[in-house]
This record gives sequence, C-alpha cells and structure tokens, in this order.
Amino acid sequence: MGSSFEDLEVWKKSCRLSMRLYKLLRECHDYGMKDQMLRSSISIPYIVH
Repeated sequence: MGSSFEDLEVWKKSCRLSMRLYKLLRECHDYGMKDQMLRSSISIPYIVH
C-alpha cells in the first residue's frame, strides 16, 4: 500500500498552521481580514496536496 499525502510532514504542518490561525483570530473583530486570512490558510493544505 502506498503512502498518502496525509503522511507528508509539510501537509501536517500546514494543517497545524490553519488551526493555529483559527485560534489566534478567534476574537478578531476585523471580519474582512479575518475571513480572508482563514480562507487562505485553509487552502494551504490543498495546494500541498
């Protein structure tokens, strides 16, 4: 059975980065910036994939 992209360290780090941003921006009231940053961080693991 072959390796999965989910086994790549870069993919794991990008997922952790997305989760960290969600936590850091939880109380941010600049909703436009917050939305843009969170949407872009979510796309990182899919670019790596």
